[in-house]
Amino acid sequence: MFSYKKRFVGYFIVLISLFFSLFIKAYSNSSIATEHLGNDKQKDPFPISIKVDQSKPLLVHETYTYTATVINDNGSGNEVNWHLEKDGKPVQSIPGVTLKPVPQNDDDKQKGQYRATLTGSEAVSGVVVTAAIGSNKPTRTPVVEFKWPTIKKPTTNLNSGSISGNGGGAYPFTAEILGADGITPYTGKEIAFEWIVKHPEPTNLNNDETMLSPKPVPITEVKDGKLATSLISYQYPAVKGANVCLQVVGKDATRQCSDQVSFKEVPLKLEVGNVVLYSTITSAGEKKYEQRQPIPVLDGNGSDRYKFRALINRVVDSKIQKGRVPFKNSINLGNVNWSRNLADASAHINKNDLPDVQSLGDKTDEHGYLYGTLKSNVGIEKDIQVNVKYTSTGLAAKNKTEQDNYVRFNSVYKQGALLVYYRDLDQDSSTYKQVIAQNAFQDDNHPYNFFDTLKAHLIGSNDQSSIQGALGGLDTFEYSTNNQDVVDLGENNAGPISFKKAGQARILAKVTTPDGKTDRYYYNVKTVRKLYYPKDHPASYPLDDNNSCDNIDSNQYRSLTFSDFNGGASPIHSEFKNIFNWGVFITFNGISSSVTPGQYFIKIKDDSKPGNPYAIYDASTNSITTDPDDLDNSTGGLLLCTYN
Repeated sequence: MFSYKKRFVGYFIVLISLFFSLFIKAYSNSSIATEHLGNDKQKDPFPISIKVDQSKPLLVHETYTYTATVINDNGSGNEVNWHLEKDGKPVQSIPGVTLKPVPQNDDDKQKGQYRATLTGSEAVSGVVVTAAIGSNKPTRTPVVEFKWPTIKKPTTNLNSGSISGNGGGAYPFTAEILGADGITPYTGKEIAFEWIVKHPEPTNLNNDETMLSPKPVPITEVKDGKLATSLISYQYPAVKGANVCLQVVGKDATRQCSDQVSFKEVPLKLEVGNVVLYSTITSAGEKKYEQRQPIPVLDGNGSDRYKFRALINRVVDSKIQKGRVPFKNSINLGNVNWSRNLADASAHINKNDLPDVQSLGDKTDEHGYLYGTLKSNVGIEKDIQVNVKYTSTGLAAKNKTEQDNYVRFNSVYKQGALLVYYRDLDQDSSTYKQVIAQNAFQDDNHPYNFFDTLKAHLIGSNDQSSIQGALGGLDTFEYSTNNQDVVDLGENNAGPISFKKAGQARILAKVTTPDGKTDRYYYNVKTVRKLYYPKDHPASYPLDDNNSCDNIDSNQYRSLTFSDFNGGASPIHSEFKNIFNWGVFITFNGISSSVTPGQYFIKIKDDSKPGNPYAIYDASTNSITTDPDDLDNSTGGLLLCTYN
């Protein structure tokens, strides 16, 4: 009995184990299918087949299309990973190559298909596209390649040396362009081509005179597999051994060049163009002159110079720039003679005063110009013209500056005197238009004291004729200054000068007398104390009241003191003597321009006497009275103020 039960238990255990094993196996098979869809590392992946629409080489910018099909599956839930190989090795990317997946449509999903495009922007070979699900082993495609079109050597139907080097003829060139198969004529708009001239002397500065026609620009459209151009030249000496080349823009490896061609030499014939002013040269440096602008007048100081240039033209065929081109970067032209003379044929000046033009060389620059400079040791107020003459064979005899490029020289500036004056402009006055007062400052930094009726001109130092010319209106003046905030130069900068506010200014003057003589002066103005008559208070105020500039006008003014008139470096009396004669009070009621003695009184401040801070200043005697008992009861003084 025991044996039977033992055997039964053993059979039972075997059956249980077999059942358990079958369950585990079934469960395991169900997990692998899921893993394949979710984690394909657990089992071999579904096979993938890939097709490419064409296997032959394509041109750059063309596209291959790849289709991957997941076999025995509709592709739902899977993603195909596309990768690249270059020369048999997996790579992340290839320069100039773009691999781009195409989004699935409904039809793709039903068929389990995935697509991608491969486009090349550069020539590249050995490219392989692969596809895989997840990280499974990829499926490879055939090797593909992107190529530039094949360019054949450009050719011409003319013999080398048959075309003249004066620009009158041209070598025509044609080049064939073939597709990726090297047989079919290329047509398209995606690839740009360019024509290039290969010069026999790459460093020759005149290579731009050997050129292609029409002017080369990138060509983006080829219709019949051919491109054409023409080569012309007017370069001197004539070009020997130039090549015409065609290539893909920026891709020298695609370049194909023609056989060499040379141009026939032609006789050199030169002409001299107009001589024009190019620049001015002073101690401040060289400044280019812009044509049709006013010509600056330089000083005749022996160092300031005008720089002229003459254009040398070479005669070429009339098809080229009307038959004249600049003779650039020339060889030595031989004898180059510059000269000068006055435009007025009857006037002459010696070479010590006005030397001849100094040549700056016999070789033209990169624009075809020769240069020369002109200086003067004196001032010349007559027009000067500059001439260029050549003695070399084949050159025109002479040319000269036109009127709009005549030049002059100023006389050198010298220290001038400042003539200040007051002219009576009261039409009802017996002294109308007469100069009532005047003074000439021989040294700089005047007028220290200034006022609205003060006028001025620059004259020669201690020059009585200059004073007569200025005050009599005989001379004409042209002024300039570095500070128009301080001085007013009058209408059209012709004077008279007036003074606007305290400050410093340098005035330059050109003075021309009726006989044509010209002088130039400079003077350094320094204004400090402006005198101001308060027009709202034209009365005469007694000594013992409290009226002063300090309390009847705004606090920006103060009354004058005796030291203002008679002390310090530049007192009023030293510059103007009797201030009443200078029209300071002329514009206000109660004051006449012809003031009689006894009326030259100004109420000033006198801080020397406590309790009686005022005094009466007599402008005629340059003295003061501080005691009221010394004055008539009716005697008072006008107020004359200055700025605090």
